This record gives sequence, structure tokens and C-alpha cells, in this order.
Amino acid sequence: MGLLVYGSVTQASPPIEEMDSGTVLITCPDGSGSGFLLDQGRHVVTNWHVAEECVNKGTLEVIHKNGQNSLVDLRKFHERKDLAILGLKTHFSGNIAPLVPGNLVKKMDDIWVNGYPGAAFGVANRNTILEPTSTKGIISRFVNSDRQVKMFQIDAAVNPGSSGGPVFNKLGEIVGIATLKALTLVMVMTPQGPEPERVPLGEGIAWAVSAEELMEELDELGIPYQVANTRPEPGLIRTVTVDDRTSTMIAIASVVLSLIAMLIAFTKQGRTIIKEVVKRSVGTLSTQSQPQLKEKKSMVPELRGLSGNFSGVHVELDDQPLIVGRDPRVAQLVFPEGSLDISKRHCVLTYDPNNKGLWIKDCWSTNGTFVKNIKLAPEHSKLLLSGESFYLANIDEKFIFSLEPKETT
Repeated sequence: MGLLVYGSVTQASPPIEEMDSGTVLITCPDGSGSGFLLDQGRHVVTNWHVAEECVNKGTLEVIHKNGQNSLVDLRKFHERKDLAILGLKTHFSGNIAPLVPGNLVKKMDDIWVNGYPGAAFGVANRNTILEPTSTKGIISRFVNSDRQVKMFQIDAAVNPGSSGGPVFNKLGEIVGIATLKALTLVMVMTPQGPEPERVPLGEGIAWAVSAEELMEELDELGIPYQVANTRPEPGLIRTVTVDDRTSTMIAIASVVLSLIAMLIAFTKQGRTIIKEVVKRSVGTLSTQSQPQLKEKKSMVPELRGLSGNFSGVHVELDDQPLIVGRDPRVAQLVFPEGSLDISKRHCVLTYDPNNKGLWIKDCWSTNGTFVKNIKLAPEHSKLLLSGESFYLANIDEKFIFSLEPKETT
């Protein structure tokens, strides 16, 4: 059994060099945008509104900070999600960051937006013009757009040219794609007369499309990608097993006791003390009985399959999210690939030790998650208490949550 050791930890900086290495500049004759590398530098992701004007004309070019450049082929676009996936004709070398599922992103998480805002080109010389700009902020809230797209509101600075750039967490993993800023069109006076110009409608208000929306599109194309599986939580220094910890303590104690024994043994008075201690110890051991360990019972959270693929299977739970689905890249409880009624990422289960219950959240599954025959609304959590059940897609894939007694010493 592992022991978690906590302490005061200096907050680590995000891997800026790796983040910059995976960010690219998207150029068109009439403008520019940002993007990031995927699939060992074979593909680039950006916003559709960045690429749509010139990608089919063959005039869109991708440029890396190290000077690499390439024309592209359009592999896929999704207008509602404002995403475009481009195939590079010349493969790039650069960092490929994992994509982060939505259940590992929380409100107030620190984020960094990388990209190439057009206004920043004005003062850069030829040696630094391809260096990406990084701005820092937080996740301000979760948003489902009027087009039913999962998005985050962020307060990091996002400007024209930043569109399509990656939004990183503190581990350098991609949580989303920068796409919108609150702008409005106003008339400004110029030497040539009044002209329309976009200005911020509010301060610190921008949006990013969730990386989950991108995962669905990559799956359809069969493009591989890495998936993050942990949150960037502060405070955890390392995990030590009981055996490691005990061995270390025994070794230290042995050295200290040996030194003390040597010091005492070298004096006449010390030798007398040692004889007396040994005599008393032997007498004590002969008269005292060994204490009996009392058995205690603790309640262990458990998930048990009642029917279907996991019928009769018991899964011990902890307070970490358990993703259920068909895709082994994102799910921990994985259904067979042929279970087409189950979505690749169907639902998330999280045990709540404070309420002694199990939170269940549907992840926009195709066929739904049901509690008491009622279909859960996507992204809304419901707390199950011990003895309550749920099923996925149909009654044939049913589970029950329970707290089971377990003996401990």
C-alpha cells in the first residue's frame, strides 16, 4: 500500500521550450493565424476561420520557429467547431503535446496561450519574428456554445493572429484551441477618414474549443494522438511504499543505535549499564505476552457489473476519476471494440469519500447513461448512494455501486 508524502513545493514553471516547439505560424496572403503540431509533425491543427480563405487555393503555408515551412493539404474541417486539420507536405520536427480530456480540466486552472498575434510582429526583428508569443491566464468558466460545442472561457490575452493556437496547462499539455475574443466593430478616425476597426468588447474575455472536440475529429481520420491521464495537481512530492519507508527507517535507526552502543561499550560504567539493561530486557520478554492485533472493518467503495460485458466483475474505487468507454486511450474501464452502443468515452465515475457516494457524469455519449431509467443530461453529474445502480446505453450493460466491508488490522 502506498503512502503519499506531501510538503511545501515550489510551483514548477511550464515547459515553455516544448510548448514553443510545438506551435506554428499559419500564413495566408490576406492574414495569419496560429496552430500546433500533431502526429509526429505530419499534421497541424488550427481554426477553420484561419484556413478557409486560402487552403483550397494552395496559398496557405505553415512556418515553424526553426525555419521549417510547408504547404498543406486539407484533411478535414468542422465549421461548427471552427477546427481545421491540415496535412503537411513536408514533415516538421517539433514537440507533440498530449491532449487533455475535459474531466481533467477545472475552473481556475492556470493556462498559457501560444501563438502569433499580428500586432506583435511590428517590433520584432528577423531573428525573433518566428518566436511564439505566450500569454498566461486561467479557465474562467465552462461553456457549451449555441452550436453545442464544448468550450472554455479564458482570461489570457488573445488577439487577431492568435486564433488556432494551443492552450496549454502547466504540464505543457493541450486543453484547448484558442478561437474567439470578445470584439466589436467601431468606426475610428484615420488620416484617410473614418474606417471600421475591431476593438475589445470586454477585458479578459476569450474562448477556446475543448481538446475533446478535436479528439473526435482525429478519431474519424484515424490520426494518432496522446491523451493526458492526470491533473497537474500541486503538493505531491513522491509516493513511497510502506516497505521502502520501513527499510529506510530501520537502516537509519540501526546506524544510530550502533554508534551509541560503541560509545557506551568503551567505558567501564557503560559496560555495567549494558549488563543491567540486558538482564531486565530478558526478564520482561519472559513475562510479557505479545499484544493481540484487533481486526477492524472499513467500508470500501466498489463497482460491480450486474449484466453485460462486465457481469460479475468487481472494481475497487478510489477518489480518482474512472473513465468508462471503448477507447483504451482515454478510458480505464474499457469495453470491447465491438460494443458499438457504448461511446469511446461514455461516462466518468468519481467516488466522493465525504458524501460516501459515486458521482456519475455522461460525456455526451451517443446512447446515453441512465439512472433509475432516466437519461442523464450530458456533462451533468448525479450522486449515487450505496446500493444504487445505473446502466449504459441499454439495460444489458448494468452496474451497481456499493460500500463493502473489508477487514483491516
